[in-house]
Amino acid sequence: MLPRTALVILGLLAATLLAMAGSEDPFQLWRAQMAAGKACMESLTGEDILEWIERTKTLLLEYEPGARGIGVYGTDKKPVPPELAELKIIRIDVFEDHVNYVWMGGMDHTYLEVKRLSNGTFRFTARYDEAESKVIWPRE
Repeated sequence: MLPRTALVILGLLAATLLAMAGSEDPFQLWRAQMAAGKACMESLTGEDILEWIERTKTLLLEYEPGARGIGVYGTDKKPVPPELAELKIIRIDVFEDHVNYVWMGGMDHTYLEVKRLSNGTFRFTARYDEAESKVIWPRE
C-alpha cells in the first residue's frame, strides 16, 4: 500500500511541477512592483524631494497616537491618492515621525521611508528588500 501512495504523491508532484513550468512566472507581479519602486526611488530629483517632503508633512498631520500606522492609505482604509497609485504605490503607512510609501509589502518589501528628524529636516531611505537599503536624501 505504501508504494502505491508514494507513486500517487510523486505523480501529483510531477504534475504540479509541469503545470508551473508551463505557466507564467507566478512571482512576476511581485518583481514588477519591486522594480517599479526601485526605479521611482532611484530617479528622484531635488525638485521631486521637495514635493515628497510637502506630501509627507501633510500625511504626518494624520498620525493618531495608538492607531495602527500600517495601511492608513490602501488596504481596507482610504484609497491611495491617484498620483501615487500611478507610481504603483499600493499602501501608505503613517507613523509618528515617518511615512512609508509602499510598493511591495511582506517579506520582500519595497518602500520609501521619509523620516522627519529631530532638527526638522527629512531623510529619505530607499528600502529595496530585507537586506538592501540606502539613504537617498540628503545626498552625500
